[in-house]
Formats: sequence, C-alpha cells, structure tokens
Amino acid sequence: MMRYLHAFQLLVYILEAATQQADSSGPGTLIWLVDFTGCHPSRDLPISVRAPMKLLQRHYPPRLGAMYGYRPSFTTPLLFKAVSPSLDAETHSKAHFVSGSGAAAQLADDIGADTLETSMGGNNSYQYRHDSYGTKWSENIPCHQRVNA
Repeated sequence: MMRYLHAFQLLVYILEAATQQADSSGPGTLIWLVDFTGCHPSRDLPISVRAPMKLLQRHYPPRLGAMYGYRPSFTTPLLFKAVSPSLDAETHSKAHFVSGSGAAAQLADDIGADTLETSMGGNNSYQYRHDSYGTKWSENIPCHQRVNA
C-alpha cells in the first residue's frame, strides 16, 4: 500500500508541475499517457486505477484532454470498466487503451510523432531518469508529506 501512496504523491506532483508549465502559455490540457509495458496482471489493483482517475475527475477535469493506456495487461481495461461507473461521462470518454500492432501508430496520430517518445513509436528521444527526477520531486515536497517506502 505504501508503494501506491508514494506513486500517487508522485502523480500529484507531476500533474501540478505539468499544469504550471501548461499555464505558462495559457490554459492548456494534459494528455496522460500510461505505459503498461512490463506490468503483470496480478499487480493491477483497483487502487492503481480508481484513485488517479478520481483525482483527475475531481481536481483536473478541464485539464484532462485524454488518457491513454499503452499496452495494458488484459485485466487493466476490465478493471477500468469495473470502476468506470464511478466516473462522470466526460472523464470516461477521454480514456483510451491501445495495444497490439497498431498501438504505436494510433498514439503517433493522436498525440503527434514528435512529442511521443521513441519507445512508443514516436520521434522524441527523451530518456526518463527516475533517479534525477525522483530527487527533484522529493526536494520539493515538505518532509511531513513524503512517504518513506
């Protein structure tokens, strides 16, 4: 449970940072892209889908342009279907799961090949480094809000 709480806090930090960046050029929307590559169905717990979706619905509704689940396990869309009655229709309509041979092409078409990372079929060669990003995140969160996992 602590791992999910830590990940949830990181998600909130990322959403706030992205919102601030989007606001620098006027109000914008966010595309939330979740890469499920390497995930195992036994780790797809309801809290891993329900809590972030409720967060987006309650606190960022006009900000959410779309949410894509890339290469989800077979249980993830089923789990989403189970929790979707608790989501409003607008938030539900923004959720998409893409997999199979056409997944990368669909993402490149919807998001843009220059924005999408090469690992997902795009042209952006950015490499995420959790060690440096996680350090930045932990420095910006007050001690009493951090979770020691």
